[in-house]
Order: sequence, then C-alpha cells, then structure tokens
Amino acid sequence: MSGCGCDSVCDAAPDPAYRRALWIALVLNALMFGVEIVASFAAQSVSLLADAVDFLGDAGNYGVALFVLGMAPLWRSRTALWKGWLMFATACSCSANRPGNGRRAWCRNRPSWAG
Repeated sequence: MSGCGCDSVCDAAPDPAYRRALWIALVLNALMFGVEIVASFAAQSVSLLADAVDFLGDAGNYGVALFVLGMAPLWRSRTALWKGWLMFATACSCSANRPGNGRRAWCRNRPSWAG
C-alpha cells in the first residue's frame, strides 16, 4: 500500500506469537464445543447447547482469522466486514426466534414457562 504511510506495518509478516495464540484459542474452543455438545444432549439442556454453538462459532472465527492472517490487508479487511455482517445476521435471526413472538421454537424440550 504505497502512499498510505504504513508500508512497514502493512507488509510486515504476522507475529508468530499471535498465530500461536490464535491456534490455542481455536483448539480450546473446539474442545469446549465437543464437551458441551455431549453434555447438552446428556442433560437435555438447551442452555448448554446454545453455549456449545457459541463455542463452535468462536472456533470458526479463529479459524477464519488464521486463514487470512498472512493475506494482504485488503482481504483481511474484507473478511472482517464479512464476519461483521454474519454476526449481524445471526443477531437478527436470534431476535426473530425469541420466545413469545408467536413462532414455534426449534427445540422440542422447551421449559414450561416458555409456553
């Protein structure tokens, strides 16, 4: 990126410690997903299932970050924008499927207070 005044920053290789931290976070989130998905089915807990899906999303996020870490800044910024829109779509989906809005929940084992 000539002319931006950040040539040394934009063209710098990613810090190996940052890459290692992303790998650690990816592995830990994937392991926690596995633990919580098994526990959620064993306990028939929707809360644990939701937390497991959150861990899966986090692991995917770290995987995408690792994939684009060595790419050009343009691709890293496009990926960040894509991840932001994906998070927005997820929030909209969760808001549309909240209990009490007349839609049927996706889970059969809903708590009695959920209707």
